[in-house]
Amino acid sequence: MNYRLSLFVVAALLVGACSTTPETPAIPTGAADRVAYFIQQDLYDEALTAAAQADTTEAARAELLFAAHYTYGMYLMNPEQGNMREVMPRALRHLRRALELNPNSAEAKANIELIEGIYTQMGREIPEGSAQP
Repeated sequence: MNYRLSLFVVAALLVGACSTTPETPAIPTGAADRVAYFIQQDLYDEALTAAAQADTTEAARAELLFAAHYTYGMYLMNPEQGNMREVMPRALRHLRRALELNPNSAEAKANIELIEGIYTQMGREIPEGSAQP
């Protein structure tokens, strides 16, 4: 093997060995960990699906669904998520669903009241309904 070819091969091996590609963390298999993973990644539709399909008790499933709906609603309330006229009704529906799942959630109640108060203050009709599942 000539000198230049040997040098090229060694350089290529060094570059390959030193380069790193960001590893995508493995998606957890446990229901709660899976939902938490999707929430952390801002993948709320996936979190809701995982919570709805969780092989667990009804109470535990309700807790997972509450977490997914509540955090999704809070995420949507962030002005960076787009046009508030389109986003706020969705946020309100997810927060209402969270409150249905956990009627004792003071945070969900407060945020629903906040959004509804803004609609009232603006003289706009308050959107109805709640998100599913």
